[in-house]
Parts: sequence; structure tokens; C-alpha cells
Amino acid sequence: MLTPVRPGGLKVLSTSAEQLVVDLCTATWTIRSTPDHLILRLDAADPAALEQQSARVAHRIEQFARRDDLKVVWTPAGSPEGNRR
Repeated sequence: MLTPVRPGGLKVLSTSAEQLVVDLCTATWTIRSTPDHLILRLDAADPAALEQQSARVAHRIEQFARRDDLKVVWTPAGSPEGNRR
């Protein structure tokens, strides 16, 4: 069964208790939760699409969590900070 495309072009690819994977058309967004962190990962073949989607995702997350003063900080996947689990 195919997952319907959500408003804004979002398509949920998989879900579990710990992780959600979403197709954003030009990038894939993985959201993982741990007891202490919300881990966001974006993958895109095109660097411009990655930059655009990173800005969009960060803006939406920060809007939802503005009362908690949550800030999204992106790190490259190859850096030590980007490889934390």
C-alpha cells in the first residue's frame, strides 16, 4: 500500500517508535528521538536542494517549538558532531 502524499509534498516512507522517514521530493528527512535529543537528518543528491530543505525544516521545527526556544543546528554528516548517535 502506498502512503498518500501529504499537503506540501510530504510523503511518509516509514515509521517506528523511534524513527520517522519522510520524502520531501528533493530530499529525505529522517527524524529520530532519544530520551535526550531529537535527531534530524536530511539527505539530498543536490547540494542546493539540501540547503533549501535544511532551511525549510529548521524553520518549521523552530516554529513548532518556539515556546521551548528550540534551535536547529545542522552539522555535516562526516563531522564528529554529525555522526553522534
